[in-house]
Amino acid sequence: MSLSSLPVEQVNLHPGEESLVCPDCSTWCPITGLAAPKVSPHSDRGLQGQRCRGSNQIVAMDMVVEDWQRRSAEMCVDARSRRGPGRVVRKPQAAVPTPVGRLAQVLAAQERTVTSRLPELLTAAHDALAAHQRACPTCDGRRRCPVGTDLEYRWAEVRATATVRGEHEETVRRRQEQADLARVAGQRRESAARNRELLRRAGDTERRRSVLPVGTVLPREGREVPLQPRDVAAHDARQAALGRSYAARAARCPARDERAAG
Repeated sequence: MSLSSLPVEQVNLHPGEESLVCPDCSTWCPITGLAAPKVSPHSDRGLQGQRCRGSNQIVAMDMVVEDWQRRSAEMCVDARSRRGPGRVVRKPQAAVPTPVGRLAQVLAAQERTVTSRLPELLTAAHDALAAHQRACPTCDGRRRCPVGTDLEYRWAEVRATATVRGEHEETVRRRQEQADLARVAGQRRESAARNRELLRRAGDTERRRSVLPVGTVLPREGREVPLQPRDVAAHDARQAALGRSYAARAARCPARDERAAG
């Protein structure tokens, strides 16, 4: 495989960044080796894939940096010339920000989603690293290829995140348990204080009753209901006036009074 046979946009010859797009899996891969440049080993389908058959292909360096830069510049000029003068380039609309009132709920939902996926991500990272180590001839107990190193770093990062998340959840759970215990203890103290106050009042009432002489009428709550009118003469005059008015009405309407009596 030669560099001149590849499209210029699929080649990168910046010093220290030599890489190309693998023709088999369309993945950017570094070009390694000085005497015999070749495509570095890589996976063709991300973390879950196997080793690409395009790995370790010999690359013919038949293009120098100046030629690659010139071809890249010509490609950019051609792309600009194909754009019409009246073409309108619309700017993407800005995303609507989350309202402040729902910000806490959105962040909590995102945190719950990430937390629930941590075991799945940890298993996927470990399986990908194990599969790569079984298939890669370079990776062993002492050496790592670039892909193996990247997979190992990813697995370590996910494992550390899961450990920190587990410790954080345990801390939150313990604090919640302590808060619940403190709330229950406070409720018990308040209930005990109310019971002591009720017992004290009951004891005071019992002591007051015990010191009264025999036959004493105990005080009652509320006002006394009067059994006799305050002014007896006025009461009798009022009753006599009511009796005369009732007799006069009966004389005027005897039939109605008989129906009411019946």
